[in-house]
Amino acid sequence: MNRDLGTACCTLNRHTSSIAANLSIGLLLVLAVAIVGVVLAVWLFPKHEQIPISKPDPTVTPQSTAEAKIETPPNSQEEEIPRETKRSTLTPRATTIKPVEATPTTPPRPEPSPLTRQLVNSLSQLEVGHGPITAEQAGAWKQSLQQLAEQKEAAIPAIREFLEKNVDINFDAEADRKLMGASSLRLALLDTLQRIGGPESLGVSMEMLQTTADPMEIATLTKYLEQTDPGKYRDAALNAAREALNVAAAGKWDGRDISPLLEILKQFGGPAAAEDLQKLGKTWFNYTPLVLASLPDGSGVPALIQWANSPESSAASGNDIYLRMLAQTSPQYTEAFDTLLKQAAANRVPGNAWAGIAAAIGGSTLELANPTFESVSPLAPRSETRKYHIAVGNQNFLDLPPPDDMPAEQVATRLQLVDRLLASTSDPRAVQALQNTRATLQARSR
Repeated sequence: MNRDLGTACCTLNRHTSSIAANLSIGLLLVLAVAIVGVVLAVWLFPKHEQIPISKPDPTVTPQSTAEAKIETPPNSQEEEIPRETKRSTLTPRATTIKPVEATPTTPPRPEPSPLTRQLVNSLSQLEVGHGPITAEQAGAWKQSLQQLAEQKEAAIPAIREFLEKNVDINFDAEADRKLMGASSLRLALLDTLQRIGGPESLGVSMEMLQTTADPMEIATLTKYLEQTDPGKYRDAALNAAREALNVAAAGKWDGRDISPLLEILKQFGGPAAAEDLQKLGKTWFNYTPLVLASLPDGSGVPALIQWANSPESSAASGNDIYLRMLAQTSPQYTEAFDTLLKQAAANRVPGNAWAGIAAAIGGSTLELANPTFESVSPLAPRSETRKYHIAVGNQNFLDLPPPDDMPAEQVATRLQLVDRLLASTSDPRAVQALQNTRATLQARSR
């Protein structure tokens, strides 16, 4: 009987083990099916493209297109897109001026000496792209530049050789610019070339003026040539500025600030400058009226008036700046004020333009932020000064407060203009802005 019981127990154990084994296999099969199902679901489920979260551009405030700007006193800190020193390649400008062809009697161009070529190479081999430039790097770099300048005329062939390569190092970070004493390697070499002086330096400067498309280089070369022989090279400078602006207006531009080119038009363009500027209004809708208002002898005022009288102007970008420039020129040119008065009476002045108009009538002015030919206004460092940056077209300008020493007759004239505008409109925003300006002007007259 014991043997039968043992046999039964063995049979039961084997049966139990078989059941357990079958259960384990079943569970594994279920788990495998589940995993395959998940994989198939992920693979077959429609994929949604992940949309990256973009950080808002700190240089643009979402107002109207014409109002997208930053307004801060220059002595305060503002968040900007970080800039760093970097290498760049320039595209030469296609010029309509034919280069002087070499003749059998033309002497061969001198080759750079080993020393001057080595000095220029050391300047161009500055390590960049690894954070701010150190004081030690800047010291060594400026020492090499000084050594190059000390070679005088012998340095010119090496400088020309590098400039013709159309490569550069841009010191975009403000701290780097201050350390290096220049905004780019090419501009530092052009400055060295001008300090050396002489006929060969002049010849290289003219060659560069005929090919470069960089606005600062064109303005720097123009300024040097004008100082060397006033009037002689103006046509070449104007041609260079116009060709570069044509490239920019055609959309083939890398975002460089064109204000140096506008200054050339203002300084040397004569009556034709207004027509040149009007072609740029679609992209540079703030620069255009600003420079038109500053043209000599009021030659840009008719273009401002033409804009204001256009039926489409009220809906166009920059309309508030055009109207403000009419106000800014009103104390000197009655036709500008008469046009502004008509716009106000016809209710064609947008409400958001009145603050700027009232400020301009009160003596505030808009000026280019980075002038090349003229000195920065002494009012620029004041806390009331506001800096504007328009991302479209990389437009940069200052809103300067009225001078403290405004003559009494100017105050009286401006008060009369305010009163006439107040009588022409009932817009609440106009009334408030003009009344504020009136109170400020009255305080000056006491």
